[in-house]
Amino acid sequence: MSIMSGMLLIGWNAITERGKMAEQLLSISKVSQRLSVSRRQFYRLRPRLIARGLQEVTIGHQRKFREASLDEMIRKAAEMGTAL
Repeated sequence: MSIMSGMLLIGWNAITERGKMAEQLLSISKVSQRLSVSRRQFYRLRPRLIARGLQEVTIGHQRKFREASLDEMIRKAAEMGTAL
């Protein structure tokens, strides 16, 4: 558990001082599941996904991804009719 600029990190969820959920961070496995690709395919796609707006956070040696950025990236691709 650590406090960073008014936010408390518990597990991989950030909670504001007021107790409201502020941010959800997803593991590589969770992002892979959301995109319906294997972990190996995710690693191949990762540079392209980051270029399209997927935001990565490194915590220690682990990489986590902002759920909001994943949702936004998927929404934009769906609106434009483009592939990720």
